[in-house]
Amino acid sequence: MLMFALALAASPQPAASLPPFLPRQAVAQCEAEEPGDFDAQAECVKGLIRDYRQLSALYRYAKPALREAIDGCIAEYREDGRPDWNMTQICTHRGDTLLTEVTVARDKFDMDGARAHCRREQSERADVNFDDCVRYEVIGHRDFALFKAVYPDKAVQASFALCLDRWTRDGLTDWDMTSYCAQDQLDGVERLAALRAAAKD
Repeated sequence: MLMFALALAASPQPAASLPPFLPRQAVAQCEAEEPGDFDAQAECVKGLIRDYRQLSALYRYAKPALREAIDGCIAEYREDGRPDWNMTQICTHRGDTLLTEVTVARDKFDMDGARAHCRREQSERADVNFDDCVRYEVIGHRDFALFKAVYPDKAVQASFALCLDRWTRDGLTDWDMTSYCAQDQLDGVERLAALRAAAKD
């Protein structure tokens, strides 16, 4: 269960950073939330690591107003002195005006393409809320750009390109799933790093 968390320590750390991710606290939180269900505990820890990874990248490149909002969310969602990274991540995405307040100037976001993608999603699935879909596309595009900036390794970048190709159809990219796929790739990098480290012992 600690494999994900231990590998996180080897991840790039931002110049401006959040409080540290503490594996022991994450495990304790997940054990309390999911007593007796080891699979759910492992998924919970994985979710906290992903939330922290996303927030860490966001914090590194956040403009002052967004960084202040993140700090406020961390202060609001503390339990027994430790941040709840899941609730902090949710809180951070509350304000529409702050979603793109980052200093990473990568690919320009194609709002028309996002809307076209969401209209297509609505036509294929009845449960899709158009406004929520567009919001998640904005967040996904931003996070994908952040991950590309934070993880410049060529092999990781190649895995990100694979995600982009996998989630682009007919010229429309599903940025929410592309970002999710990038998180999957980073999970894989961290698991493999932990296994390699264990194999050396």
